[in-house]
Amino acid sequence: MTAPSTATLADRIADFAARFRWADLPERRERIRWSVADFVGCTMGATALPEARLATRLARAGEVPVPGLVERFDAPSAALVMGTLGAMLQLHDVFAGGGTHPSSAIVSAAWAAAGGRGAGEADFFAAVAAGYEVGNRIAAATYPRQQFAGSAPTATAGAIGAAVAAGRLRGLSAAQLAQAIGTAAFLAPVACYQGLRDHGSAVPIHGGMAARAGIEAVDLVAAGFAAGRHVLEGDGLPGFVALLHGDPTTLTPETWHGETIDMIAYKLMPACFSSHPILEAGQRVLAEAPVAAAKVTEVVVRAAKPMLTLVETGPAPERELYDRLMSARWALASLFVYGRYGLANVADRARDAEVERLARVIRIERAPDLEAEYPRRIAVEVSVMEAGAAPRTTTYERKLGGGDVNLAGATGSINRVDAVRLGAKFHDLCAFAGLSRSEADALLRPIVFDPQANAAE
Repeated sequence: MTAPSTATLADRIADFAARFRWADLPERRERIRWSVADFVGCTMGATALPEARLATRLARAGEVPVPGLVERFDAPSAALVMGTLGAMLQLHDVFAGGGTHPSSAIVSAAWAAAGGRGAGEADFFAAVAAGYEVGNRIAAATYPRQQFAGSAPTATAGAIGAAVAAGRLRGLSAAQLAQAIGTAAFLAPVACYQGLRDHGSAVPIHGGMAARAGIEAVDLVAAGFAAGRHVLEGDGLPGFVALLHGDPTTLTPETWHGETIDMIAYKLMPACFSSHPILEAGQRVLAEAPVAAAKVTEVVVRAAKPMLTLVETGPAPERELYDRLMSARWALASLFVYGRYGLANVADRARDAEVERLARVIRIERAPDLEAEYPRRIAVEVSVMEAGAAPRTTTYERKLGGGDVNLAGATGSINRVDAVRLGAKFHDLCAFAGLSRSEADALLRPIVFDPQANAAE
């Protein structure tokens, strides 16, 4: 008779992470390389923002560089700074199956663990890929219950993925990696979801805090400390996964092969992911006929309730840019005022007063009639009332095919790896930060085009 296994959930996840090797599929390797490049670009772009001062507020000096900054930091601080900066412009990648931004914590922790010199090497990308799969699986096991219970998964699941990536790069054994996973769960920041709804200007830091927790968990284990063997699933009391309103028995690391990596979406518009369908609907409005923003008396947006979790409220004029990017009302107003929506809307703040006026007359409502097939069918209705003109209503609809659980659209974000569009986004972000084309190429080339980056581990 075979004795029952005594392996904990952390042991089993660590076993997966330790044996996980650079994915066999070229497309998956390309996706991870572009995820790293995409987040480096997001970090670079954010360094041009006055709001970037938040990122270094809690940092300590050291030897690890962060893209776009002259200062260097110790590893936990570098993870914190990079994770915070990369979220500032709301352009970081998305795992819609878990409602999380994996790059914030995982790429930042890997970058810091490698001393800022690892990108371009297969073991670096393999560590990032393992971290993505673990973090995504934790997020998926708790989605959407964790959010509805009030916790942001980028912080919680991200800390576990960050520990996996950092632990692999620091050379932890499988046993040590299991301890680091449990310790990361013990240290993970529980970021209140209401903070995202309120558009607090400190919100971008929660991904960086998760990255720092992952690095610090690895540091503690390397020094001989650990938080316990059953932290994830509990042993008599509920563990970390139950705390996030998930069922630990649904996590089966023995069956994981990196599938969640295929579901990563890349954002092309600087706005909360929940706002993208509304912005796509707004673009449809403009395609049908121009909007005279100064004459608009009211705009009514109708959408499914799950889309409105983060976007219902609007920004106050004194709030910072990130708060506005989290508001669908501000983003839609900016689209109508400028006639387009992208980094240029972020760069030119001279017309903010006009945008704020229009944002105040935009009303966002729940539409139960648009919820029946969500998320397989995402529908948004936008009605525009202009002085002296008849009201007009535009309905935008996007259907998802097959087993695709991603919410990525044609304009707001993409699920496929499109090197042309992602490359253009990277160059735009670097230009936003003041880099030349050649300087941007020097950053991008070793991450996505170096032959070593393409090699199997």
